[in-house]
Amino acid sequence: MKLETANSDPKLFRTGLATIAYQEAKIGSDWSKTASEMSASARVLAGMGLAEPFKQAVLAQLDCVNAEREYCCFTETGKVKFFENRLTVREGVNCISAQRLGNAAAALQLALCQSQPAGPGGTPVIRVFPACPAGWNVRFSLWCHGGFRITSEICDGEIGYIRIESTLGGICRIRNPWSEEELTLIPETGTVSIHSGSLVEFATAEGDEFTIRRGKRPIQ
Repeated sequence: MKLETANSDPKLFRTGLATIAYQEAKIGSDWSKTASEMSASARVLAGMGLAEPFKQAVLAQLDCVNAEREYCCFTETGKVKFFENRLTVREGVNCISAQRLGNAAAALQLALCQSQPAGPGGTPVIRVFPACPAGWNVRFSLWCHGGFRITSEICDGEIGYIRIESTLGGICRIRNPWSEEELTLIPETGTVSIHSGSLVEFATAEGDEFTIRRGKRPIQ
């Protein structure tokens, strides 16, 4: 279940949010308590668009805040949470681990750019900054389903642009990050077009490049 589920199956999405709210009540709204080497909580929270809970969980996961509770050999390994290379010895000196870094990286991508469908077998839809915490200034370039490479940036809460590179061609579907405001789709070559509404869809060919900017701009 991801944010896109809210559009196709609102009831199911509300059930997901209620499940998260139940867990939140149990931990006193402190998502750092869920952080562990293999925890998926940061990924789940980012996927559901919950920016601040995601931030708590992912930073705690990176900092190994629950190492004393979680590590099998914490005392025997010198009570070291993680080494300078960020790796851990959660299961002992002969078991160097980087799994939490992969979990945190996957969660971070979901917070910055999603392209999952609403459900299995569904149509992928791109979302930029769906769970970016307040106060984060970010620039990213990430791959999405369908061979689209998305580059964007946010500064002081404002998304400056969205750059789309189509490496395979096909229909690009992207949620309007400015709600339903008008936006301008600017192809590298071709005609500028104005769009509005929640979902923007347009055809691409292999190698096409586009820029999306907020508001209406002159049409060529």
